[in-house]
Amino acid sequence: MKQGSFRPDIEGLRGIAILLVVAYHAGISGFSGGFVGVDIFFALSGYLITGLLLKEGQKTGQIGLVNFYARRVRRLLPASSFMLLCTVLVGMVLFPPLAQSLHWKAAAATAAYCSNVLFMHQRMDYFAPANHTNPLMHTWSLAVEEQFYLVWPALFVIALRSKNFLRFLTIQLVAVSAISLAAGVWLTYFRQPWAFFLSPARAWEFGLGGLASLLPGDFLLRQRKLVGILGWAGLGAILFATLRFSPSTTFPGAAALIPVVGTIAALLPGAVTGNAGVGVLLGRGFLQSVGKLSYSWYLWHWPVLMWATAVDPEISMAGRLLCAVGSYGIAALTYVLVEKPVRFNSFLVKRPVQSLAAGALIGLVGLGSALGWHHSISAAAVRPPQEAIFKAVNDIPALEGCISDYADARVHECNFGNLGASADVVLFGDSHAAQWFPALQRAAIEHKFRLTTMLKSACPTARVSVFNPHLERVEIECSRWRETALLRIVAINPAAVVISNSSMGYVIIPGQSQDGYATSSLEQWRDGTRSTLAEIDSAGIQTLVIRDTPRPGFDVPMCLSRAAHPTLYFGEELSCSLLSNKVLDQPLYRAEEQAATGLRHIQFADLSAEFCGPESCDPVKDGTVVYRDNNHMTATFAIRLAPVVAARLLPLLSSMPPFQISSVRN
Repeated sequence: MKQGSFRPDIEGLRGIAILLVVAYHAGISGFSGGFVGVDIFFALSGYLITGLLLKEGQKTGQIGLVNFYARRVRRLLPASSFMLLCTVLVGMVLFPPLAQSLHWKAAAATAAYCSNVLFMHQRMDYFAPANHTNPLMHTWSLAVEEQFYLVWPALFVIALRSKNFLRFLTIQLVAVSAISLAAGVWLTYFRQPWAFFLSPARAWEFGLGGLASLLPGDFLLRQRKLVGILGWAGLGAILFATLRFSPSTTFPGAAALIPVVGTIAALLPGAVTGNAGVGVLLGRGFLQSVGKLSYSWYLWHWPVLMWATAVDPEISMAGRLLCAVGSYGIAALTYVLVEKPVRFNSFLVKRPVQSLAAGALIGLVGLGSALGWHHSISAAAVRPPQEAIFKAVNDIPALEGCISDYADARVHECNFGNLGASADVVLFGDSHAAQWFPALQRAAIEHKFRLTTMLKSACPTARVSVFNPHLERVEIECSRWRETALLRIVAINPAAVVISNSSMGYVIIPGQSQDGYATSSLEQWRDGTRSTLAEIDSAGIQTLVIRDTPRPGFDVPMCLSRAAHPTLYFGEELSCSLLSNKVLDQPLYRAEEQAATGLRHIQFADLSAEFCGPESCDPVKDGTVVYRDNNHMTATFAIRLAPVVAARLLPLLSSMPPFQISSVRN
């Protein structure tokens, strides 16, 4: 088939790709690996763009960069900018101000074609709010594509300077693909968000598609029978990935080869056999119609689903399917009214410079709408009751540089309080230990002892393995950090150690929701806790284990912001209080108490009464927001508990004089 002519098989593969993505996002059963639709799009883009640039380079001996980017601008920017503007306007109505404060950043990053970088940083930040409800989350893949379009033509410009254009180009594509694939596989294990979101780690997917477009037509023609078989095998590979992959699959890494190579294999027959073989299926009218609207549908399906979720957080499967169908209708209108008229506008087609100027203007409008959204949110954030809620989100312990992050096995030991004191207290644990730092720091200052911190995000003191969903693997660095910290604690021989851990993060308990870190049973947690406590106890070090704070299970500030924001809401009146009997019955705490049986230097402190009454746990106490997210208390509330914590801790410090401190009750 003539290179550059319309390929129904490519349109059909686009249709399959978008159907997989929409089905996955809608939560339709059987599409647990539907996210590979994005990888299909990447391989298709590499195949098409490389083929077009190759044809131009061979025909004219140069690459018309202005024309190339003008075509990309007309094809992509009008529809995406229209979606962005609508998302901003709808978001100002539907989402609570606190959610909007997160979304406007994504809007600005989308307008600047770098939302993938933003979402990568958020995924790596333990304390960053979840971005899975962001209506612009899906734009990360558009940013990767746009970055590909920006860089890819440079390879052709360089290759055209060589004596053998095609040979040098092939070498470049092989080199880029090999380096990118190796980096992607490595990063998937060590820094999974980098591998997932960043274009250098995804370049191989475009590169393999590009290499496929370089295969000589006469070679494929001679291998027509084999190519036909490969076409069906390619669809089989895509189907396999769709059915067998899931969010728990280590991805992208080597696993992404299956859908990418499958896509390439499904493409090959169309280059020589037209609509024969696999082309019969891919050329079906339904797939052609869906493929034609695939770009617009991709733009709209996620925002519509997030809008519906904002209105009804408990949206049913029927509602999600309705969102998918509704977004398809919006996509059709966008294609007819925005995408097609601009893309094929005769005035702009003949004037590529004006196309680029129009693209720049469109980008500025998108960026301006994001900044305008930010201005609106800033005004809302300083008005009560939103002001206190916004402050709560950033009300974190002053521990910058003192908490080991993901994949960091180093112990970042920091000292506070009275640095010259003979009595030293070590705060040891994960972020749920870190949340007690403001209270302990206040106590250290008032009672003149030294406070040393040994903290690591999402890493418990109990000797258990932890699966890190941010890294998509068991975090071996956690075990290394824990052992190093224990050796250090024994070496410095402090007067006391204060331990606290997340109550629901690491243990699989039937009927309870998890954070994705859990790999251990209740018995393994008990035994792992026993192992750690016994080592500290054998050194004769006094240890105070603070029971974890009652865990809301939902984002408290977001709930408060929503409750104070007049918006549509289907269902019961929104309440942000916690039922005491739901959050205080923690079998994990009982297992921890059992783990300390017979250990003479271990004591426990249950401060649940500072959070909860007999019936409920209030999210706001005396004007202070208790939680800054769905499981960590605010630093301000922690400081209020300093006298209570000190009352439990100071009796363990033999060098401290007797004292009397009363508990603060709310």
